[in-house]
Amino acid sequence: MNKMRKTATFFIVCFLFVFIVSPRTSLGAEKLSSKEEVMQFLKNAFYAQTSLTEKKRSLQEIHAILAPYFTDEYEKLFLQKNLVGHSNQYQTYGSDFSPYYIPFFDFSDKTKVVFEGKVIYVYELFEQEEGNPTAYERHYEGLLLRKGKDGWKVSTIWQDNEIRVYLNQKKTSNLTGVYWGNYVSTLVFYPDKTNVERNYSEKGKIEKEKDFFYF
Repeated sequence: MNKMRKTATFFIVCFLFVFIVSPRTSLGAEKLSSKEEVMQFLKNAFYAQTSLTEKKRSLQEIHAILAPYFTDEYEKLFLQKNLVGHSNQYQTYGSDFSPYYIPFFDFSDKTKVVFEGKVIYVYELFEQEEGNPTAYERHYEGLLLRKGKDGWKVSTIWQDNEIRVYLNQKKTSNLTGVYWGNYVSTLVFYPDKTNVERNYSEKGKIEKEKDFFYF
């Protein structure tokens, strides 16, 4: 019963998000030069993901929907965790905790967007729900967009501890006057031994699974 309730909640939120809060507009991935453009791009990316619940599609059709917004590596991870089906007919069944979806950003002043060369950092602090101590704890969620030959695409989910490292380094640099941008861009992936192992593990998983989907 709880699982059904969570799934129903997910689809209700998706509907409100896509059709009320976020009317889609066309936006090329190469044109992300402002916070507003980044947020619209991510809304469109989220719509692309949630649209996969509508009906069964071939892998080629699914790739065509996701490719404008996500790197190949990110797309493969998303599909491995969320895609179901067979005989080249697939779709997704989302829930509140489905991995690799665009976070439920507020897309307001709460949502922070930082441009740093060929990387865009997007993050937001999610407060614990008042009156509900069993809900998720206060935490950050975020993601990284990287600019490649095809323009900007979502490349990485940004974990809570990685965002905190980023913010601590930024705060320290503001006090010392030491430029932090390039240094943080390397720290964000490997802030400690645990994350080094996690990233190497995910990278190895990608290599093992890369032949699973054919586009």
